[in-house]
Amino acid sequence: MTTISEFIDTSIKMFDLRGGDKNNPIVLHHTVNNANIFKIVVSVEEPSFSSIPVNVLWICNDTQKLNMYKKMYRRTSKNVDAVNITRNTWVEITDYEQIFTEIQIYDLDGSFLIGELSIGTQQPNASDIIIGLTKINLTAEDADNPIVIGDNDPRMIDARTPVDHTHAAQAFEQLKTLDGSIDISTGIAPVAGQVLAVENDVAIWRFLKQDDIYIPPTVLSSISITSGPNSVFETDTNIVYECTAFYDNNTSQVVTPVWTTSDPTVATISSTGIVTLQSITANSEFTVIATYTANGVTKTATRIVTVTNVNLLTSIAISGPTIINEGDTGNFTATATYDNDTSTIVTPVWSLTNIIADATVTVNASGVVTVTSTPAAFYATLNASYTQGGITKTATYQIEIIDTPVTLTSITINGADSVYEESNTAYSITAYYSNGTNVTKSIGIIWSMTVGTYASINTSTGILTGLSVDGNQIDQINASYTEEGITRTATKDVTIKNNVPTSVTISGADSLDENTSKTYTATLNYANGSTQDVSNTIVWTSTGGSFDGNTYTAPDVTADTTYTMTATYTGTVTLEGTKIVTVYNITTIPKVHYGVAPWGVDTEAEILALTQASSNASVQQYEFGITSTNYGYFAIPSTVANAENATFTQIVNGVDSDIGGWDGASWPENDIGITNGPIAVNGTNDGQPITWYVYRTDFDGLGTVTFRVNW
Repeated sequence: MTTISEFIDTSIKMFDLRGGDKNNPIVLHHTVNNANIFKIVVSVEEPSFSSIPVNVLWICNDTQKLNMYKKMYRRTSKNVDAVNITRNTWVEITDYEQIFTEIQIYDLDGSFLIGELSIGTQQPNASDIIIGLTKINLTAEDADNPIVIGDNDPRMIDARTPVDHTHAAQAFEQLKTLDGSIDISTGIAPVAGQVLAVENDVAIWRFLKQDDIYIPPTVLSSISITSGPNSVFETDTNIVYECTAFYDNNTSQVVTPVWTTSDPTVATISSTGIVTLQSITANSEFTVIATYTANGVTKTATRIVTVTNVNLLTSIAISGPTIINEGDTGNFTATATYDNDTSTIVTPVWSLTNIIADATVTVNASGVVTVTSTPAAFYATLNASYTQGGITKTATYQIEIIDTPVTLTSITINGADSVYEESNTAYSITAYYSNGTNVTKSIGIIWSMTVGTYASINTSTGILTGLSVDGNQIDQINASYTEEGITRTATKDVTIKNNVPTSVTISGADSLDENTSKTYTATLNYANGSTQDVSNTIVWTSTGGSFDGNTYTAPDVTADTTYTMTATYTGTVTLEGTKIVTVYNITTIPKVHYGVAPWGVDTEAEILALTQASSNASVQQYEFGITSTNYGYFAIPSTVANAENATFTQIVNGVDSDIGGWDGASWPENDIGITNGPIAVNGTNDGQPITWYVYRTDFDGLGTVTFRVNW
């Protein structure tokens, strides 16, 4: 099936093969169902010529218009589309099936010039819109015999199909002109592509010349300054303006006008639109003026431009502290001075130089110098660079960096606020220093406990062990740390928590069949997250079925049933865990039974003593070894369709035979009987009553025989 993309690609190939370009659209004609002809325009420019339907189809082949390129559209109105910037309104067709669904129509009022055209009046020149067509709108001088049929002709109300000509066709011999006529009956016959032309009052056939085609000149409608700034700084450069001309045929182009400015003391402009700003002492403005002439029509466009006076930067200076101690910061500012003797604080690009090895000194974008550390005192250089109006100025500033000894100021203890009994937890400290830094440490600390009854701590490693407690208890950790002769201490309260059981969880199968057993596990969960398997010591109960230890046996059920099993723990606390299990009812389907037995099989117990068949298939075949005093039996449960209407065939040497028959099992021994038929024996299956239909051979002692049974 053709897709819309394939159709568009093929149409564009036709455009290329037929020499289509920006000035030459290609019109493709497609006939549908041998009746409707559809016009499809493939073009670079939007189609708007008069010989196309109102709802014409258009394939855009403009590679510069990416939002419409290689897409198909149907015109829906002649209103301007401001979104897609088109003269008409178009809707995109995205499915091949949509292309030929709407019959194309023509709008005469929109396609022709409307106005009076007297006899002998020169027809208007052709253009790319009207193509020289004129719609005549004249009042008929004689309503019964009008020379020209116009809109107001009374006979227009009677639309009809023109009748065929009744006279014989005649050759054209005269070409009528404004001054008379010219004989065209003689001359050389034309070839394909030639036109009939009149030269020096003589009609000849020849090919069309370029001079034959009259293209009316476009008329300049307006011009606009379409690029360039509305405001500039006095020091700005590379200021360029551009002008666009707009014509009566809805086209436009960038042109080179005559450029001038309203005030050359503020700004001048070159012939190519480049503005040069003059030196000013205050904010000013000027007007850019563009004048352009085309085909005798002159248009002018203007743009007012504001110029902001810029004071010229002459220098910058740095101010701030001259000394910064290790661990401190210093704030610095830069002041710019201008040629008019004014100054202001500015934000320069800051940097530092002359930093000694192993010293950490930085400056941020706001001019804040930070001395993190230094091994010795030294002088650092602070640099500032500032650019304004194309002028760059720099400044330097010397700062004395003082080496300040770093001392231990305090410590804090890190670790858990609570610990479970009989568990271990490690602690550490954070040491804080005079320069604002801090370090986490775990060695060199002396640890102790204030109480010591509820927990112990390794004096060197800081590993705390919770002791056994009956309930939650609070103890205190002590830490002592010495560095460079300075000792700092810290304390931390810690709660030793009693690790009690919190819950019981039962795990195991969610379901099992009736009268089957499965083993379940009971887990005791403690407050500290530890667990203990208590399956063999916990008390198991269930709302149905029974437990032997942690082995559950499902009861016999007549339908699927849910039961709740409970595991009860008794200790310092009493806890119960529960689990819901589903016990499935298993329905058994009784099978056909067959075999050899003495006369008189007429109870369910005797039937079930026979051999059970593997299936209840409606055709089965078996070999019987029937000895003296024994008979062959076949019992079919009533759950099998047609169980009471089984038929039997003896197979002899692989061939069906009527030798031997089957009687009801209750008939006398060796009695052929009047009719073959089973006896009915009552029985049960899964607690539900059933009937067994039992068949027996007529005679005992038949030896080895093969029978096939059907039901």
